[in-house]
Amino acid sequence: MPKFITYIALLFFGINSAFADVPKVSAQPNPASNTLNIQVANCDLNTIKIRVFTVLGSEVNALDLRQLDNKGNFVLNVNQIPDGIYLLTIQSGKDQVTKRIKIQH
Repeated sequence: MPKFITYIALLFFGINSAFADVPKVSAQPNPASNTLNIQVANCDLNTIKIRVFTVLGSEVNALDLRQLDNKGNFVLNVNQIPDGIYLLTIQSGKDQVTKRIKIQH
C-alpha cells in the first residue's frame, strides 16, 4: 500500500476515534412551535446541561425542560420563547454540542 494512502487512512480513523465520546444530539421539529423534542446519546445523562442562547449570546432563562426517560429523551416547552433563531447547547463533562434551532409560533 502506498505511504500516502496509509497516512490518509490513519488520519481518518484517528479523527473518528477522537470524536467517539462527543454527545450526539437531535432536536425536532425544527422549526418548533410548541415543544422541541431533544434526543441525546453517547454521554452521561447525570452530568448533562441543556441550555438555550440567543444568537447574540444571551442565555434564555426559566426554560421549561423535562426529562422524559433515562434514555436521553427530553422535551422543551417553547411556548414562552419569542420567534427567532436560537442556539441549543448540550454539555456533558468537558464535551459540548451546539445545534441551531428555530422557534416559530
